[in-house]
Amino acid sequence: MSPSVMNNERLVELLVQRATDGLNASERVELNRLLGQEQYSDSEQFEQTAAALLLAGCPEDEPLPDDLRERLLNQADAFATQNVASPVADLGAIRAQRAQEISAAPARGGGSKLAWFAVAASLLIALAGWWPRLMNEPTEPQVNIPEPTLEQRRDQLMAQAGSIRADWKGTEDAAAANVTGDVVWDPRAQTGYVRFHGLAANNPKQSQYQLWIFDKTRGDQYPVDGGVFDVPASGGDVIVPILAKLPISDAAMFAVTIERPGGVVVSDRGRLVLVAPVSAG
Repeated sequence: MSPSVMNNERLVELLVQRATDGLNASERVELNRLLGQEQYSDSEQFEQTAAALLLAGCPEDEPLPDDLRERLLNQADAFATQNVASPVADLGAIRAQRAQEISAAPARGGGSKLAWFAVAASLLIALAGWWPRLMNEPTEPQVNIPEPTLEQRRDQLMAQAGSIRADWKGTEDAAAANVTGDVVWDPRAQTGYVRFHGLAANNPKQSQYQLWIFDKTRGDQYPVDGGVFDVPASGGDVIVPILAKLPISDAAMFAVTIERPGGVVVSDRGRLVLVAPVSAG
């Protein structure tokens, strides 16, 4: 693992000096010599974060706010504990020293800058990404909420006022034997789900089920395509979202046919499997 600049006190001092007041010629030579001795993995991130901290967090006319002061010190504790392989002093002593430097910092001028910077730069700024983590620290734990299942979405839609529910009725087609289930449709949201139990499994390479929606404002000859779907051989309930290709003004009936793979634009209804008439009112 590449060494950290935090393990070289003189290197930290020179980097802090360059970020605050600049270096003279001899100091630049010394800094280059120290940087050339090891392949430090974090020197660039150290200075970039240092500059951001100095510009964003060091007002000339006001002392460091108490809440930010405590936050920086807490971050310092965490950083020193987790990321400094060979601490140069006891952590409690470092914390006390940094707190004293803040309290004693003059209100104006370069001394104030250096004292502010000493707290953060000497302990906190060595790992890439530290500054964004400090400024974007979440106020509450992030909870991963699982996506609702199709069944849960169907139940939620059915519970909404104004939704339509209709039961499937089988035809004489063999695929419809002992089929139960229903349709749930929300006219306002133009979305819905169909549920089947006992519908015969299909081979998608040979045929697919296709859903149709009959709209009272359209002729029965041209129902709206509601999408194609498959039924696996595993059994159990099958829930499929309705994917209406056109807006439905007033649903009168839903139907399922068996078509070639990919479905058709206009069905001859040679294999009409199920229908679900919508009750008036």
